[in-house]
Amino acid sequence: MNDPSPAPAPRLILSRRAAFLAAAVLLAGLVWAAWPALRTIGGFGTKPAGRSLPARDVAADSPYPNARPGVAYVGDAVCARCHREIAEAYRAHPMGRSLAPVGSAGDGSPAGAGVGVSFEAQGVHYAVERRDGRLVHKATRRGPDGDVLGEVEAEVRYALGSGTRGIAYLFERDGFLFQSPIAWFAQGRRWDVSPGYGEFATHPDFERPIQTDCLFCHTNRVRPVPGTLNRFEVPIFEGHAIGCERCHGPGALHVKQGGLSAGSDSMIVNPGNLAPALRESVCQQCHLQGSFRFTRADRQSFDFRPGLPLHRFWAVFLMQRGNRNKFEAVGHVEQMESSRCFRASGGQLGCISCHDPHRVPAPAARAAYYRGRCLECHEQRGCALPLAQRTARGPGEDCVACHMPRPAITNIPHTAATDHRIPRGGAGSVPEDLRVAPGQPGELPLMDYHWGLMTPAERRDAQRDLGVALGWAARIMSTAPPLARVAATQALPRLEAAVRDRPGDRLARESLGRVLGMLDRPEEALRAFEEVLRIEPGHEETLRSAGQVLARLRRPEAARAAVQKAIAVDPWRSNHHLALARVCSQAGDWAGAIAACRTAIRLNPELIAARTLLVQCYLHSHQPEKADAEFRTVLGFFPAGREVWQQWYDSQKQAGPARGDVPGGGEP
Repeated sequence: MNDPSPAPAPRLILSRRAAFLAAAVLLAGLVWAAWPALRTIGGFGTKPAGRSLPARDVAADSPYPNARPGVAYVGDAVCARCHREIAEAYRAHPMGRSLAPVGSAGDGSPAGAGVGVSFEAQGVHYAVERRDGRLVHKATRRGPDGDVLGEVEAEVRYALGSGTRGIAYLFERDGFLFQSPIAWFAQGRRWDVSPGYGEFATHPDFERPIQTDCLFCHTNRVRPVPGTLNRFEVPIFEGHAIGCERCHGPGALHVKQGGLSAGSDSMIVNPGNLAPALRESVCQQCHLQGSFRFTRADRQSFDFRPGLPLHRFWAVFLMQRGNRNKFEAVGHVEQMESSRCFRASGGQLGCISCHDPHRVPAPAARAAYYRGRCLECHEQRGCALPLAQRTARGPGEDCVACHMPRPAITNIPHTAATDHRIPRGGAGSVPEDLRVAPGQPGELPLMDYHWGLMTPAERRDAQRDLGVALGWAARIMSTAPPLARVAATQALPRLEAAVRDRPGDRLARESLGRVLGMLDRPEEALRAFEEVLRIEPGHEETLRSAGQVLARLRRPEAARAAVQKAIAVDPWRSNHHLALARVCSQAGDWAGAIAACRTAIRLNPELIAARTLLVQCYLHSHQPEKADAEFRTVLGFFPAGREVWQQWYDSQKQAGPARGDVPGGGEP
């Protein structure tokens, strides 16, 4: 019996999965090095089946009453009543400018932003326009003859970032937040496509979802709508930029007792008075990223309170070995803690040893300010270079200029950042394999960054998190199937144990379903997804995953129902509509597939997978004229590949429903 599903188009462009190719190659190499260990640690730390574990009171041992859940936040305006001078200084700090409405004084936009701005990237024309006081971002694709092949635009409403390095722009659709593909790079003084697109990614689109974990480090507070990837209750932001209480904790108790000084008031947290690990937890909220980061079991993104250990709320995993010859944005904590200065301090050195979280030094005072911080530890044994050589390098004696250079950031174009590894001999002098967690088993390919701070009970619970992280690693390594299978195999027993202990753990169950799918166990994967949907019936990503598994199991009607539910949750994602089109085509519902393809293309004109599927659907539904017209549009995207595409199209017209592959074909 012939398969009615259309054949795939030739792979002349990078697929969406290729956006992760560089990371996959790196990760695959690292896991390859750890292959013997991966094969031998399957039973490490897994727990026997048991009853559902109760949620632990993570704040019970804190001396700070405001660290407990339920204590109210009061907002920056209330804090400023007594701390006006600090509040005014903080507004100029990068954290005080982390997010702003477009057009506000603090949005960091360049002077005259949007007036006639345009540029070309990857064959797409981008424009930033001012229209009746609105800022509109627009992308237009034209064919060789100048005809418009696709065009999308959106009114951007929020500027994400302080402007120190650059600005990303956000727009909203019915409470869903997305990132524009257009960004401003302050250091290079230029507009370009947003970070994360580039040579290993597909063409930029207007569909990149802005999720809670992204906003966690750029805004004060948001309230995500359960089950959705990027929808939030409106008004979306409770304070735009990072606010006072993100570092000092909820202020209601402090205000109620009259606002005693932070140095003596247990109702508010002064990070400078905390023990080093708790002090650093405040900064690590945002400045510790790792390779994989997600919330622990029973925790939500905004549950953390200053004064508590971060590791009780967030799991942060790194590869045991760092990225060779890579210098990436974020990762400041990892860099600092690999430095000789940090190791020699016995853990006493921290972020606020050098940085004032309320103020940044003026440019003219910067060298002297940071030199003073260095001399707090190096006063008796200063710089080894003669004074003449030090001053010859620039005005003043600038320790940072030599010992904390500013190399280009690997994963953000047009941008450089300070190297917090404090390389003694200059850039590149720090070994790559300094990421070690004290006491953590060395055979693991991934390390829990906070392993050394965890109790035995926390380490046992963290096997769930290792399972989730290994599952993510397996997905990223999909371009290297044998290694992906190894990682998935190692994730499986940990995730199975996690859902036995906590049947309501949605993230663990969802990860279990994905891992089972990668291990070619679709029926079991489906059961895992069904359990997730019993916990949270409208969970968007799980609905789509269940639809994919049902389609794989040749149950098109059930698959269609699952994908349609995902679309009902979020109608703005072209990939949801493409998934519906594929399910409809599998069932031979060409009219339904055509309608879904056209919706996907309207949302994302660059989605070639939808365009080629549309061509095939027109052919299968005996509409050759429409197929010819849509194929001409496809050719407009790839004029240089005309001959190969023509061969593919001819094969589609001549072949039966189960044929049509060409060399280089595959799922787009």
